[in-house]
Amino acid sequence: MLTTALLGVAAFLLYVGVQSQSEEEPPVRPTGVRLEFPKRGAIALRQDAIGAELDFGYEGRLSIDQRVIPDDQLDVISGINRVSFTPGTDKEIVSLDEGRHCVSLTYWRSVTGEDTAGRPYIWCFTAA
Repeated sequence: MLTTALLGVAAFLLYVGVQSQSEEEPPVRPTGVRLEFPKRGAIALRQDAIGAELDFGYEGRLSIDQRVIPDDQLDVISGINRVSFTPGTDKEIVSLDEGRHCVSLTYWRSVTGEDTAGRPYIWCFTAA
């Protein structure tokens, strides 16, 4: 009886420990970056759009796995200040391989120009 109770307590403590480690704190984004997609650490489809929404007054450019995405392949939606890339035929990346991918967002204030871009904002996700 005591052994069963101890095993029950051990299982409960193991469960609590795993749960507390799986809860990630939300990332602290730098000024200018409102959100990224896919989210940091998320699992995404290999053809999902990849990008970010920037604060108004900012512009940006993407690199995925150290491959610079040409400006003419970026989808820019000015109304929500979104810059993204969707893999596809005749594009820099046709389809993402399964596994981990990292995105680098170089961004800058529109009024000061690209030459004033600071450190890029980098996040990674997994393609399935």
